[in-house]
Parts: sequence; structure tokens; C-alpha cells
Amino acid sequence: MHYGQQLIDQITYHLPPTLSVQTAPANENVAMGHYATFTTNVKLEAEQIIMTRSLARKFTIVKPLDYSDLRNFYAKVAEADRKQIVLAESKAASN
Repeated sequence: MHYGQQLIDQITYHLPPTLSVQTAPANENVAMGHYATFTTNVKLEAEQIIMTRSLARKFTIVKPLDYSDLRNFYAKVAEADRKQIVLAESKAASN
């Protein structure tokens, strides 16, 4: 890796009044010591879901001894990214 970096993205899902959030992913905080961090923040508001993700990598070289920690860190990041939002038809829509 040529340099450290921080990536932040935010996604806003606008829901129609006929849908509500049944389940949403929990906030995540994954760290690899002081070398890297990954956080997600899920905020539920009226008719929208706001998801913010941040990945900070503070290293350029990883020693071979630390490779398994690095692999585990990115496996946890991938697992957090696979979590799903489950929507349900709201009670107001069925009346």
C-alpha cells in the first residue's frame, strides 16, 4: 500500500410511507489495533435511513506476522457490509 487513507461514504434511503424498517444493521466499530478502523452508523429517521461508513487505514506496510490480523480485520469489514435492512409494509398502508 502506497499511503494511508480514510474513506467515508454516506447513503440515504428514502422510504415511501407504505414501508417501515423492521430491522436495520447495528452500528459497527471494528479495529486492528491503532493501524486501521472501520465504523458504521445507522440512523433511522421518519421515512429514511441514513448509513455512514468510515474506513481509516493508518499504515503503508504490514509485517508478515501481522497478516492474519489484517485478514481478520478485512473479513469483519466484509461481514459488516453484508448486513441487510429488512423492510415491512407499514400498518397505515394496509388500512
